[in-house]
Amino acid sequence: VKAIMKADPDVVMVSQDATVVMTKACEMFIMDVTQRAGLRSHAEGRKMVTLHDIVYALHECPEFDFLTGLLNNAVYH
Repeated sequence: VKAIMKADPDVVMVSQDATVVMTKACEMFIMDVTQRAGLRSHAEGRKMVTLHDIVYALHECPEFDFLTGLLNNAVYH
């Protein structure tokens, strides 16, 4: 996570506390998306989560609207 944060040319230093917080935020985001996608695949009678389940899960949640452009690229490429 620290390496990803430092990949931004405007970021010179990253504190340990910032790394811990960002790591936890990423973990919580991935858990939420995974649960939503799992519910979607289960509702359709499948055990495997697909890219379309993830995209659907992100589209159904307004908090993830900032990912719209990325999601459209993922589905059509």
